[in-house]
Amino acid sequence: MPGGNTYTRRLVVAFELPTHVRQRLTGLAEALVDDVPDARSVPAEHLHSTICVLGACDEERLPGLAASLFDAVRDHDILTTGLGAPVGRPRTSAARLCAIPLTDPTGEMARVCMRIGAELADVCTRSPDERPPWPHVTIARFSRPTRMRRFLHYEGEHVFAIDRITLYDS
Repeated sequence: MPGGNTYTRRLVVAFELPTHVRQRLTGLAEALVDDVPDARSVPAEHLHSTICVLGACDEERLPGLAASLFDAVRDHDILTTGLGAPVGRPRTSAARLCAIPLTDPTGEMARVCMRIGAELADVCTRSPDERPPWPHVTIARFSRPTRMRRFLHYEGEHVFAIDRITLYDS
């Protein structure tokens, strides 16, 4: 581009969900949308668990970003996790989204998230988050603050493996 400008992307690092988990979450989201008039479900192909939002990243830095991401995760095994009970965020009394937390019985998922955040801190514009990681999947968004009721039937933890991490361009 003239003037040395490069295309800037807003990047997100996320755990990739298995197809059967996406299908289960899509069913939960559809039940929610049926019960709450202003709810919009997240399409199945967009369901993922965000590890960290990297913010703006120049396209020329993508090769370094990919290498740093690989370095951050190359030594970890497949993660075992499960689906927790639905929660409203930022709070149940005035939720803007419905999320399903991922369980982390061994603490390994939190360690992977922290390692990724630290490894990628210098690559893009956003500093690593100082809050503890909260791996979750957003299944629906509300157009206005909504009181979350127990409209989603929670069937207990559904255990599955995560073996892929993805870089999303949002």
